[in-house]
Formats: sequence, C-alpha cells, structure tokens
Amino acid sequence: MRKLKYEEMQEAIASEEATLRTLRASHALSPLEDPMKIRKSRKKIARMKTVFREMALEQVFNDYMKALEKEAASDTTEQPIQEKQQENKTV
Repeated sequence: MRKLKYEEMQEAIASEEATLRTLRASHALSPLEDPMKIRKSRKKIARMKTVFREMALEQVFNDYMKALEKEAASDTTEQPIQEKQQENKTV
C-alpha cells in the first residue's frame, strides 16, 4: 500500500469507500453472509487514509526542507555582497 503513488492512493480510497457503501446498502436490505466484511472494509479505509496522510505530511516536510536549503544557499551568496557594500560606505 505504501508503494502506491499519491493519485493512486486517492483512487484506491475512493474505490474502497464505494465498496463499503455497497456493503452497507446490501446489509440494510438483507443480512450479509459475512457482516465482518463491513468492519474489515472500514479498517482498510482507515489504514489507507493514515498512509495517505503520512505521504502528504512527508511531501510538505520535504518541500519545507528544500526551501530552507535554498534560503541558506542564497544567504551565503548575499553575505559577501553586503560586506562589500558596507566597505564602500565606510570609505
């Protein structure tokens, strides 16, 4: 499940939710042979949503770290320019 891509995970969650709706509707009309299928489906959806949330948080964290690295890299290149400007003002 963790090997799925972001979009594939969304599709899998939607598919499993549709299956759960079908199971619930079927169970309302006539009892299912295995009513535990409903519980298993709910738990599977919860696991999938947990993994999906972890993927989203990991992506946000990676984007944040890249921005920090980029900012740190730009700060080191600007520092000598600022020092030169200060030297020119004092002269």
